[in-house]
Amino acid sequence: MGVITYYIRINSSNPCDKWICMTFCGMCGAKNKDESVFCGKCGARLCSSNGPSLDQKEEVEIAKNKMESEQEKIEAQKKELEEEKERLRKEEARRKEKERLALQRIELNRKSVGLAMVGNIFICGVGEMYFGKFARGAIFLIIALVCDYFIFTYPPGPALAWGVGVLVFIVSLCDVYVIGTEYNHYVLHHEGHKPW
Repeated sequence: MGVITYYIRINSSNPCDKWICMTFCGMCGAKNKDESVFCGKCGARLCSSNGPSLDQKEEVEIAKNKMESEQEKIEAQKKELEEEKERLRKEEARRKEKERLALQRIELNRKSVGLAMVGNIFICGVGEMYFGKFARGAIFLIIALVCDYFIFTYPPGPALAWGVGVLVFIVSLCDVYVIGTEYNHYVLHHEGHKPW
């Protein structure tokens, strides 16, 4: 003579609360009312307790602990994800700020090659000085002044002085273009920092 007993837990915050005993008679297989002790059809004893057995309570407790452990793991993972999202957000903000500052430096430090060449037409060597090459600009300026001195002071030397002066002028203009291009290329590709 056997009794088939199913214990079903009703929704509750405590897993050991609100158990109902749903029994089927092992003799005749009839379904009986909740909390029935004897089968209504054949009279066989059905349920000896009002809740789950001690083994079942232990299983429920183990399941509850496992579920709480899983919940803690999920909460820890959520916290890690939130921290990672916050770290990535801060990293992105720092990167954008760095890019903004680099663009400001580029705009601030970039110089006009055309302006330098125009200045160099009027005063030889000024273009090099504009880009920070003071020694090179001073050398071109001194050579140009020496040529001017010979043009206006010594009558037999103007032809030679004119030739040297024009050569220095052309070389200086080419030098300003090369220096200016190199300077702006460096500023553009090194976050606005000056090359020298």
